[in-house]
Amino acid sequence: MSGVGVLTDSCASIPEALIGELNIEVVPYYIHRGRETLRDLVDVKRKEFFEWLATAKELPKTANPSAGDFLEAYKRLA
Repeated sequence: MSGVGVLTDSCASIPEALIGELNIEVVPYYIHRGRETLRDLVDVKRKEFFEWLATAKELPKTANPSAGDFLEAYKRLA
């Protein structure tokens, strides 16, 4: 019998320490800031993101992970 994997997207806001402790696979949301596209928890950490919000002239936008992003995450769990 194989183990159980836990997969979520970064919108779940699970504390990073718990993600590591429980080995949770997180598929990042995309954050668009100006012409930059960043991956939540990969290219930008939560503290930095909230600092941007406090000083931003234009708020960043987010986009869901793609079906392909989830497929790759499922493959890593398999």
